[in-house]
Amino acid sequence: MITLPNPNKIALLTDSTADLTPAMRAGKPIYVVPLKIRCADGEFSDGEDIFAPDIYTRLRRGELPRTSLPEGGTVSDTFAKIRADGYEKVIAVMLS
Repeated sequence: MITLPNPNKIALLTDSTADLTPAMRAGKPIYVVPLKIRCADGEFSDGEDIFAPDIYTRLRRGELPRTSLPEGGTVSDTFAKIRADGYEKVIAVMLS
């Protein structure tokens, strides 16, 4: 892996719809917050306690899960982590 210099100390923030694997993010200043997925039996965090195969199973059963914004506290905590990791600027690319 080639690590490029980042003299402007810029991090990238995105949500789980970017579908970036840990391997894709490794060694890069990329931070991901999970979207909320609302299902008939509750609300879940995408990529943490519900995954694509779970969604496809629900769709086959006739359920239509809905997405919602990431939790505000999660976004705030992620911004705090970005700052703590030494980044001074953020480019956010979100579905919403």
